[in-house]
Amino acid sequence: MILIARFLLYLGMNDFKVKKDFILKAIEEVRKDQSQLLPEQLETFKKLDETAKKESFQDIHQVSLMLMMIDLAKLKQYIIKKMERVA
Repeated sequence: MILIARFLLYLGMNDFKVKKDFILKAIEEVRKDQSQLLPEQLETFKKLDETAKKESFQDIHQVSLMLMMIDLAKLKQYIIKKMERVA
C-alpha cells in the first residue's frame, strides 16, 4: 500500500475517476508500443489490459490492484515516459 500511495502522490492524483482515466490512457499508450517491455512486464501488462477491457473495472479496489501490478512489474517508469509524451 505504501508503494501505491507513493505512486499516487508522485502523480498528484486524489480522485478515483482521475486515477481510472490515467490507468486507461496509460494502458492505451503502452498497448501501441510494447516492444520495450521485458517478458515479465509484458505478461503483467497483458493482464492489466484484459482487466481494463472488462466492465468490472469500476471500483477503487480494482484501481488500487492495477496500480500495485504496475508498480510490482516495474512498469511505472515506462508508463510515466509514455504519458509524458502524450501530455
